[in-house]
Amino acid sequence: TLRGTLKGHNGWVTQIATTPQFPDMILSASRDKTIIMWKLTRDETNYGIPQRALRVMWLSPQMA
Repeated sequence: TLRGTLKGHNGWVTQIATTPQFPDMILSASRDKTIIMWKLTRDETNYGIPQRALRVMWLSPQMA
């Protein structure tokens, strides 16, 4: 079931990352050379809020 569409990249999305520690968050990387952290909140007009960042460090439990 489609719950919503995340809009923010200007190129193809090449990678998606999630983690069980933050189930309301998704990181997406794109060919437009950006990474967007999405907070998956929902209101009547939006699904997902893009939070742009210059540097992102994402460690999985296996790497920590």
